[in-house]
Amino acid sequence: MERPFCKYLCPLGAALAMPTTFRWFGLKRKDECTSCKACAKGCGSLAIDAKGNIDQRECMLCLDCMVFYYDDHACPPLAQERKRRTKAGQPLTPINGKGYFIPIHPAPVDKKKEGAAA
Repeated sequence: MERPFCKYLCPLGAALAMPTTFRWFGLKRKDECTSCKACAKGCGSLAIDAKGNIDQRECMLCLDCMVFYYDDHACPPLAQERKRRTKAGQPLTPINGKGYFIPIHPAPVDKKKEGAAA
């Protein structure tokens, strides 16, 4: 367990935990986060439950789970997509705000310009 004093004994930690009950937005999660639980293994404050949900009152906002969320070697859905693209010879694009690789869409080719160039 990470920082047990801050989590259970510190009065400041208890005072700061109350407003997080009413947090309007939480940390980002993918649809696959309910089954893979890679972030839960890296969570030092044990704020991620067995279903992959983050308990905002237990979360100390260390953001270790967000490091896993955007890491294409640690996050299983991203690692799977990275391996698929590498095997297919496709380039690796940056990871977007939702935690996935930006999709590759071929640019449309203008038939008039292609015929004029030849």
